[in-house]
Amino acid sequence: MPELDEKGNKKKFFMTISIVIFMAALVLPSVLWVFVHLAGEEAVAALDYDLGENRNKASFPDTFSSSLMGEIEEYYNDRLPFRSVIISANRKLTSMIEKPYDRMVEKGDDLPPRVHNDATIEGREKWLFFAKENSLEDYLGSNILSTEQMESYLTGMKELQEVCKAKGKQVFFMIPPNKEQVYSEFMPSYTVEDPYKKAQRLVDYIQENSDVKIIYPIKELKAAKDKWQLYLKTDTHWNSAGAFIGVQALYALMGLPTTELESLTVLEEPVYNGDLLGMGNLNWEDYAGDKTYTVYYRLDVEVTEELGNGTGAGADLYSTAASSANPCNFVMLGDSFRINMGPYLSKDFDRCTLINIFSAGEPDARNAIENADIIVVELVERNIINFPNIMSAVCEILEQ
Repeated sequence: MPELDEKGNKKKFFMTISIVIFMAALVLPSVLWVFVHLAGEEAVAALDYDLGENRNKASFPDTFSSSLMGEIEEYYNDRLPFRSVIISANRKLTSMIEKPYDRMVEKGDDLPPRVHNDATIEGREKWLFFAKENSLEDYLGSNILSTEQMESYLTGMKELQEVCKAKGKQVFFMIPPNKEQVYSEFMPSYTVEDPYKKAQRLVDYIQENSDVKIIYPIKELKAAKDKWQLYLKTDTHWNSAGAFIGVQALYALMGLPTTELESLTVLEEPVYNGDLLGMGNLNWEDYAGDKTYTVYYRLDVEVTEELGNGTGAGADLYSTAASSANPCNFVMLGDSFRINMGPYLSKDFDRCTLINIFSAGEPDARNAIENADIIVVELVERNIINFPNIMSAVCEILEQ
């Protein structure tokens, strides 16, 4: 019996130690996080930094629903003590584990496809690409629209064009290309199923069968990419130079004067975080060398009013007034590609409003659409599936 008691005591001891360690792991980070906050904003900023996730943190739920517990969990996960440090350490560990694979891949013509976290494609020369939201299918040419589908898109565009015309407004459509189409030389060795791909087919069909004004500036971007880096290497979006080329292509479609990027003062700037790093759980230090630019455009024009900040949550509706020579109320409804176009568009129109397509029904957005002289509907190539919904929403706003 004494021997059994001794074993039982040892078991209880180790169970107690395990519970203490477990509770300490739960409680200690929160306690330490309180002391970090007491140390000041600099200490917090050093440990709670941007991970390049390109999204807003989850908000605390304000209504009761069946998904309440999941929403609370998302809220808490986005605010875990030392979250940035933990995720960065995990990325570095993942990078160390994958280095032997990197050494095995030769620099020759063949680069086997490798996708991180089901989201980020590892390309050549540290270029990263998007594997989700139709991007890979768009690149492979595996999701071609039927003639009936393209006719449906065209019908919606013509309907919106007629509604705008009756209201004395102009409407234009813009499809920024996916990064994979512009920098395909850095993609892994995929087999492209059809080189005549969905977006180009759709634009060609619309231009051949109507007077709808639409631009897919793939040619303009490819022509400029030897002089400038136009998309971020570690992000899904174009940078300031790519956005500038896109805006000038839009102006050409609209019959407005255009400006050559080479004629302006352009300063290169480094970029340290991209959304593809966060989505792929990758360490940014392994992908250094990304860049964007500061473009000094129309320094003679002053932006006199500004609503929203043009980035992040403030970009859902970003409105400016400027001392522009173009007395026009310009509205662009678009996805995140609209954001980097803002600094140029805001200098070229008396009133410029950029609206997130999912915020079109908000009162300020509706008011801007109703008072617009020019409306541009912008959707990046991987998002063109949203054209019918946004065109229907704008028609509904204008017809009320």
